[in-house]
Amino acid sequence: MRNGFRVYDSDTHVMPTAEVLERYVDPDFRPRLAELEPYRVPIRQSAEHSGGGQAYRVNTKYYRRILGEAAPREDHSGRESNWRGSKLPRPGVQDDQAENRVKDMDDEGTDVHFLIPSSWVGTVGLADPTLEVGLSRAYHRHMADFCGQFPNRLKGLIRAPARDVDGRAVARRAAPRTLHPRSRHG
Repeated sequence: MRNGFRVYDSDTHVMPTAEVLERYVDPDFRPRLAELEPYRVPIRQSAEHSGGGQAYRVNTKYYRRILGEAAPREDHSGRESNWRGSKLPRPGVQDDQAENRVKDMDDEGTDVHFLIPSSWVGTVGLADPTLEVGLSRAYHRHMADFCGQFPNRLKGLIRAPARDVDGRAVARRAAPRTLHPRSRHG
């Protein structure tokens, strides 16, 4: 709370690694993880992520523009930006360390984080939408555990894949109650 106001951050991201998501996949989906193997890439250390592990990436798009420059830079990936905060996030706040995220929130004076998925949602580029649905279901279970540790502080959204109408309906019905039913991503 700051100056008597509750502070909500509605644009904070969570990027669970492939290893974290795989802990939560449905047993009948587990054999299909082999189909996703070509899309696993190493995660480099950055201000947002402590590094290590892998992420799922399909058809990655790079933002070549740099604020203040007239033309895009073909060699710019968008990931070389300089950290502007006064303190780097604690380890694991993007993966499975909910306690560290809440400690960072306390340092910032933030009461609630509304978490938006990043990274692995790039699976929308896969030809088979059931792979996206399988990862979305794993993401929901992971977020239920992550947010469930601090249900008044951490909120997640329902990741409902748009390319699979039946899967979207199932994702919404199956999403844990700790996720925000009025917020959809996909």
